[in-house]
Amino acid sequence: MPKSAKKRKEKVADFSKAKLKLGKGKTLVNNAIDTSFKARSIVLPSQSIAVEKDSSEPITKRQLTFSDLLSHLKHYNAGTRKGTNLLHDCFMQEDLIPHSPLLLLYTTSAQTHIFPEIRIDAIRFLDILLDCIPEMLTSGWSETSETHGSRVLGGYLGILNAGTKYGETEGDIHGPVKATSTASVVLTPASKLVVLRSLSKFLLVALSSSNGVASQEGVSTNKPLDAWFMRNAFPSQEAFSAFESLFGTSSSSKATTVTRTWQAEVDPEDNFGDIFTQCYPLLNGGAGEPWTLHELSDIHDVVSAKNTFHSQGTSASFVAHLANTLHSTIIEAYLDSAPSVFSPSSSPSETEVQLVLSVVRITRTLYHVIVQSTEKVDPIQVGQLEKIINYMAPHFPTFRRDHRFDQLYEEFDLVFCELTSMLLNATQNASAHLQSTQKQRKANRKGKAPSSSSSAQTERVTQYIIRRLRGEGTSASQIAAPISPVGYLALMPTVWALVSNPTANPHEAGAVLHATLHHAIRVTSKSACKRTTVEFVARLMLVGPSSLPLSQERVEKKTLCPSIVLFFTDWITTLRTRVQLDPERYYRGDFSSESDPEVKAKFDAWLLHLPQVLWEVGSSHIPTVEVILRVLLRILQRRSRTGTQSEMTASLQSRLVPYFYIDHPSRGPLAGPFKKLPPQSGASASRVRLLALDVVATILALGRQDGKDFEGLARAVGLAVTGEEEAAYWAHISMSK
Repeated sequence: MPKSAKKRKEKVADFSKAKLKLGKGKTLVNNAIDTSFKARSIVLPSQSIAVEKDSSEPITKRQLTFSDLLSHLKHYNAGTRKGTNLLHDCFMQEDLIPHSPLLLLYTTSAQTHIFPEIRIDAIRFLDILLDCIPEMLTSGWSETSETHGSRVLGGYLGILNAGTKYGETEGDIHGPVKATSTASVVLTPASKLVVLRSLSKFLLVALSSSNGVASQEGVSTNKPLDAWFMRNAFPSQEAFSAFESLFGTSSSSKATTVTRTWQAEVDPEDNFGDIFTQCYPLLNGGAGEPWTLHELSDIHDVVSAKNTFHSQGTSASFVAHLANTLHSTIIEAYLDSAPSVFSPSSSPSETEVQLVLSVVRITRTLYHVIVQSTEKVDPIQVGQLEKIINYMAPHFPTFRRDHRFDQLYEEFDLVFCELTSMLLNATQNASAHLQSTQKQRKANRKGKAPSSSSSAQTERVTQYIIRRLRGEGTSASQIAAPISPVGYLALMPTVWALVSNPTANPHEAGAVLHATLHHAIRVTSKSACKRTTVEFVARLMLVGPSSLPLSQERVEKKTLCPSIVLFFTDWITTLRTRVQLDPERYYRGDFSSESDPEVKAKFDAWLLHLPQVLWEVGSSHIPTVEVILRVLLRILQRRSRTGTQSEMTASLQSRLVPYFYIDHPSRGPLAGPFKKLPPQSGASASRVRLLALDVVATILALGRQDGKDFEGLARAVGLAVTGEEEAAYWAHISMSK
């Protein structure tokens, strides 16, 4: 059949040429792209050929001057604004710090801006301020008045739609939470991460100074151990400070201690003779060494610590209300990201992993203060902590799928262990408060037993700790690796909670304790964990009712001869027993290193391996040597009071002989590592040599009490100090009765 007219016209149109008309432009093809644009104004940048630039003005690697970087701060592109690290470098200069109050006022105003993008930029600016002026940014953060810290915290809660710091009435920290505004702000995961990460940093800075919240960032092996997790095992801050002073934590961080004997510098014949008193009987002819400036400042430290300890209760109430305010936000943020982060079939994004970590960090910071408070822990807070742990429990321990996040996954496991230990301590404190009256005792008997879920979580935490201390992976597919110093520090609160909690399973507590002691012996002497293990195990060994009281520590601090120390030790103990001057026990827990013979044997094995560590460390790490010598001295002084373990003292002295002098069969007499220690005078002044001599003198005194004469050790030390400036000191403290 013939084609239709329509088909014939289309065929002709395909091959026909359009005619051009006068005054009409060329007809564009159908697939042409329109490149024209319209703008209200066009700003052309200055051409470098026409502008003379100062060659001395500093520029970046992208050839940008300071003026160019300032113009980027108000750039329309968020990526360009974010790319400037300019403000951080500017705030490190002292010229801008005096203007920080005005900058904080503008920043807190930007936190409540109508546009969420500007709020997020304000949070990023706060991160810079937290690095540069943290004290000013967090000042008054828990007060009802309009301070910088209070406004910053309110801005955090407003952008998270969490609520306010207080209740319906101003200053009512126990009242119900009220919303900040009726308009909700929907944040993207990336924006929520910026807010939660900054809030975690803000809380850590605000609480670390007054509440002793430990940060896992910047851990150094040169710093003494902060055993904050043992604070609640003592009835007061004074008792805890007295126990901590046994290890020299207040002065061990300093490499040198400069002392100077006081001398009169004003002539009595001068005009100042009648104004200044020249007779100082306490300073002239004193039996002890001269007082140092640090020892005189101990009085201020004790008073400050006392005030800090008693002031924690007020801030703990505020922190408890803040935790209640953020409870729903924490759970919501965790449940939004956890399924994809811990899914076995998908690889999570870094934003989601960091969101989970920010949430658990905030939880750890808040509940650390609540549980460590001297006040009674509210059962509501215990229930909220348990609820958060129950949401985290199905994902513990984590199974590593993406090795890019191995460190982040390990941090999640460690924080979960720490939160579990906090729950154990909170439950124990709540049980102790319930037994205060007879009525409450009856209610406690009728109370519910510990939930099976809590027992299962504790068992899983126990197995995780044992595997990590052994250097094993959390799963069969994970490669075994020794625990890092940061990981060991993070596990210590959990280990202490398990071994010292009377409500814990004895089998699980014993397994954790044996694993801890085995790791402390097995870890190499040059390991970064070695000093921390020595400090932690020493506290486990010395804690108990026989811990050294404060007055006895002062006697030892000013006495040179260890034999006199032993005399004063027995005298103070007898005086306390007869007159009962201080009936309060300094340690109120039930843990003791001598309660079980098997555990006691493990502690003795750890003690006997310390001379080998001294030999292997030598003079490569003086702080570790000082810690070991101080621990040996304290343990020997404690056993001098109990009058036990003469065999242990004999074994210890024989292992210390090579540390001072060696009679080599082929090479002859050789000096031990003691000779390499820095002397007590000179550019690298140190008292570590005198501390080693104190240890030996104490061993010799204990030997004389048992009727033994350790001639080999005395001879080795005598040869080591011959010709040295410590010879006179050794002759003084090694004198017989």
